[in-house]
Amino acid sequence: MGKHLATVLLAALVLGGCTSVKQTFPDHDAGRVWNAMVVAAEQPRYHGWTLRDNRVMVDDAGRRIEIDRRIERTLHPPEAEPEAQKQHWRFTVRLVKTEPPTAKFIIRTVALPVDVRAEARRYYDEVLALLQGRRMSTPDE
Repeated sequence: MGKHLATVLLAALVLGGCTSVKQTFPDHDAGRVWNAMVVAAEQPRYHGWTLRDNRVMVDDAGRRIEIDRRIERTLHPPEAEPEAQKQHWRFTVRLVKTEPPTAKFIIRTVALPVDVRAEARRYYDEVLALLQGRRMSTPDE
């Protein structure tokens, strides 16, 4: 049993159990970056996915946001049956530095590192869009 548990824990670590992605926002005020981070967490936009659940806990004093999110979609590949896909994301984003403002995205679920980087990039793109006065739109809007 101990050997099996060690294998599972190692697999979780390798698959992204503690993957993190940092992003710096030079030329932006730390307060504005924090506000954009909160809005991007509370009002996420996904292209081609439906948001089913989005639980967000904001710790203003600690500059930390905890996110528990479920998204889903149905793929319709040519000449094949439709395929339902679901993703469950649990991650933390923190404003770790104010000069220059730097955020850190930390995954809390097991996921492939490439998927974690893609989700972090999507989140940071939303933050940047908010900072630039534009908001990413989805085809449904």
